[in-house]
Amino acid sequence: MFGHNMFDGSAESFSPIMEATPPPDYKLGPGDNVLVNVWGRVDMQLELTIDREGKVFIPKVGEIIAWGLTMQEFKKRLQTSLSSYYTDYELSVSLGKIRRIKVFVYGEVKRPGGYTISSLSTLFSALHKAGGANGNGSLRNIKHIRHNKVKDEIDLYRFLLTGDNTQDAELQSGDVIFVPVIGPKISITGQVKRPAIYEVFGGERLSDLIELAGGSTAEAFLEMVDVDRIGDDDNRILLTVDLSGEQYDDDSNLVLFDGDRINVPSMFGL
Repeated sequence: MFGHNMFDGSAESFSPIMEATPPPDYKLGPGDNVLVNVWGRVDMQLELTIDREGKVFIPKVGEIIAWGLTMQEFKKRLQTSLSSYYTDYELSVSLGKIRRIKVFVYGEVKRPGGYTISSLSTLFSALHKAGGANGNGSLRNIKHIRHNKVKDEIDLYRFLLTGDNTQDAELQSGDVIFVPVIGPKISITGQVKRPAIYEVFGGERLSDLIELAGGSTAEAFLEMVDVDRIGDDDNRILLTVDLSGEQYDDDSNLVLFDGDRINVPSMFGL
């Protein structure tokens, strides 16, 4: 199965870089530790931990809500509160210890369950913790669920084939990642650059699968592409089609079905 070894590497492959500066849109939450330095006419060094209600306590100032704010938004809110008591000061804030969150990975994964991970971890990180999809798991219809609603549907082929990691979403505590049973599968062998078994959505044509497999090699004999499939009456159907022309017609560029086996022969093997 193409892509099913994606999460076989070391844990570092998908672990967040803990020493890296969090992204500007990182949202503070309970358990995060914020370091505050104030200097000028007033001198303060504060180490603040956001409590379960999403607040921090500042001596003399009182409670400030930090939950859901970016670091820049928190700095502005803190500056507004401090300005009611102090003047002529400078202020800096930075993130100290980062909170841990609990997420759940279920469905067709190797190690389903709940995982406590860094809040900087992403969907790919959580999937790696669970060992990735098992032999029955889909890579093309992974569901990211938040508050019992599907937030996004993930197609890992986009990452594997083009390097597009825009679906590698940030996680919140309580998020669920669900890997359903794999969809239709089609195998392709012979003179293609990436022979494998591919998961498909349905409705793909023969040329689409060859493209999914990286295209044909230089020695591919496209005049005699073999299609081996099971018919409606459980009978075996063997087809040979010509994909050598620049424009395919519907008769040669077949619509493929679950379980089809494609072979692109070599011109040197004829």
